[in-house]
Amino acid sequence: MFDLGGNLQCSIFLDASRISPTTDTIATYLAPLAVKGFIPYTFQEILPGNPGPLNRLGFQSLDKEWTINLTSQRIDIERNPVNDGKNLNDHVDFAKQVSNFFAEVLPLVNMKGHRISFSGNGLLGEMDEGELTDVYKKVINPIPLYARGAFEWDSRSARHVDVEFNGKQETCNIITMVNRVNGEIQNQDGTRDINRIQIKFDFNTIPDATESRFTQEDVAPFLEIGIDMITRLLGEVEDTYTKND
Repeated sequence: MFDLGGNLQCSIFLDASRISPTTDTIATYLAPLAVKGFIPYTFQEILPGNPGPLNRLGFQSLDKEWTINLTSQRIDIERNPVNDGKNLNDHVDFAKQVSNFFAEVLPLVNMKGHRISFSGNGLLGEMDEGELTDVYKKVINPIPLYARGAFEWDSRSARHVDVEFNGKQETCNIITMVNRVNGEIQNQDGTRDINRIQIKFDFNTIPDATESRFTQEDVAPFLEIGIDMITRLLGEVEDTYTKND
């Protein structure tokens, strides 16, 4: 699992362009979310071909751990790091909470989604320069110019997998990115320097399937498969790249 978490996100793709942050709309969506500790806010969305930014509606928990954003084309529910992101390692709790939030929001939208995704990122534990270079050589298999290592690099792999959840047969993308990041991050204690291996993942139904078919009842079964897939992925990354031969 991650030593420092980045975020976890579940999204359902649908046409939510009609949901604008009017007083009535805010009141309607806030009614079930206020009891869960959310407050409303607005943010600006920039769309290709649109002459200017659009005001969109979002909700955030008081401790900023959770955000729900209603963009024009999707609903994003995101869990943000607290306590150095250790809360992001509990994927089962994430699935439970997200399923509950979508159960409140999607009936108000009154639309089915045509795509669903589970994504996230985090940092592995600290390594010395030799260990970081060993991971680089295993992941990248560099050309001679970079045989001694690189201070920044990234790799991306993607494939299709066929899955079944809630009676639906779906083809999904499973995407993995393994990177070395060098820079700063913000946490509750301020700014800290990092020089670590970052893992990003994205498990999603393919965009070619455009039928509107996903409801709140599909979220938990989809995330159950997604969590199994990501648990396997992270374990294989650790076994393949970070353990000594």
